[in-house]
Formats: sequence, structure tokens, C-alpha cells
Amino acid sequence: MKRIILSEGENDTIFLRELLTTKIGLREEKLLFFDQDTRSNLERNRFAQQHYFTRLEEDSREYEILAKSEAGKDKIVAVTGSQLPYLCTKRRDPIMLIDMDNDTVESFHMRIEAELGRRFRHFKLETKHTLLDKCYEAEVWLTELIRNKRVFGKMYTIAFNKSLEDVIGILSREDSKEEKEYKVRIYLKKSDIHKIFSIALTS
Repeated sequence: MKRIILSEGENDTIFLRELLTTKIGLREEKLLFFDQDTRSNLERNRFAQQHYFTRLEEDSREYEILAKSEAGKDKIVAVTGSQLPYLCTKRRDPIMLIDMDNDTVESFHMRIEAELGRRFRHFKLETKHTLLDKCYEAEVWLTELIRNKRVFGKMYTIAFNKSLEDVIGILSREDSKEEKEYKVRIYLKKSDIHKIFSIALTS
């Protein structure tokens, strides 16, 4: 099944490319990456975003995963909320990769619930969160969308307890892309984070 992973920024893209190819075992030609350009105006961003969603569905190369970074936590929750009903009708079960930044699980989910709830109110959808698994640095949650007591769709949230950069040791303003890639490879050799992603990707 084709899937969409929505993340916070370019560092997540570097991480996801290595994780999906070396630990999950997907071929790079089956992966479609798109880093949101914050310098572009809103209309251009929307056009580019829809273009990539369309490519996932229709491109002859038969992509398996679209990994799309959103340039910030607020943006990822907003985009997920606005696209989720559409993605659910396509049975894409999106995965949201996000940092909790040392926040508590309760307040973290309250913020997500408030944003998604605001966007889903006119769809008459309710949400239910379930913890599926966790490791030292991250957790994976299932969010079910419920309409008339039936599950309408679902999404997964993979949340780093601190931040991806903190866990891997990435210095965003100092490290080159090559240095970030090296740190990601070292991190993945000793981490079980791929098991968390496997749960979301295979459920």
C-alpha cells in the first residue's frame, strides 16, 4: 500500500532516506521526497504539494512512499489536518514524524487534538489515540478517525521524546549535509527506531 510520511524539515528527510533504504529495505527509486520551500508563496506551495500527491497516485514509476517535509511543527499538523480526510478516502494512512521537544505526552496530544479537532469539526469526525509501541527515544501512536461510531480512517504519529536533531546529534546550523548523513548512519546502526517505523508502515 502506498504511504505518506509528513515530517518537520530537511533533517527529517535525510534521516528518512537512510532509514527507509538501509533499515526498512525499500529501493530508492520507489521513494518520492519533497521538502517544502518556505520561501515560496502559499499558492505555489499548495500547487507543489498537490503535484506530489498526484505523482504518488499516478506516476508510472509506482512510488511506494511520499516523504514530505513541512518546514515546522505547526505546519505539519496543519497540513496533516487539512489533507487527512482526502488521504483516508485513498486509504493512505499517513504517518506524521514530529518532535515532542521534551513536552509531556498529554499536552503534546492536546495540541494535536485541538488542531485536528478544529479542522475536522465540519466533517463530524472524532479522534481516538492509542499508544502502539515505544523505544528509548520515540513512540508510535495510532489515531483513529471516527464518524457515527465507525472508523473512517487512521493516521500514525511517530514522536521523538526530545527531537530528531538532539537524538542523532545533528547541529542544524553547523553540520554540512554530508556530516548529517554520516551522523544518521551511525545512529541507525545502534538504534531500534526502525522497529517503530515498521509498525506504522505495516499496520
